[in-house]
Amino acid sequence: MILFEVFKKRGKFLAIFKQCWEVVVDDMPYPEGAEQDSRQKLAYFGMIAYSLVYESAVAAGMSASAAHYLARMQLGKYKLGRDLTSAIEAIFSGSENEEESACAELFLDRVS
Repeated sequence: MILFEVFKKRGKFLAIFKQCWEVVVDDMPYPEGAEQDSRQKLAYFGMIAYSLVYESAVAAGMSASAAHYLARMQLGKYKLGRDLTSAIEAIFSGSENEEESACAELFLDRVS
């Protein structure tokens, strides 16, 4: 069912995503301290990418489940490494960890 939803709304999603991606990537300031740490830069990039795909999918009319599925699939394409990808997915998975939940909310709110 999720795959059907993703394929059905893929065109609308891609238009929204491409437009938003250009805005975000043109001027992506990294937080303090991330400039010197390449792993932190990758993590920040991964969280921006995940939240941008998720919010674009929701804006295209996909359910939250389909949006998370699509964001995880896209994140896997960036080849950030298994550990980092898993850590980013865990942050957006709705875990009960308050710090992770706050981080996910921050990124999703800012991107939306």
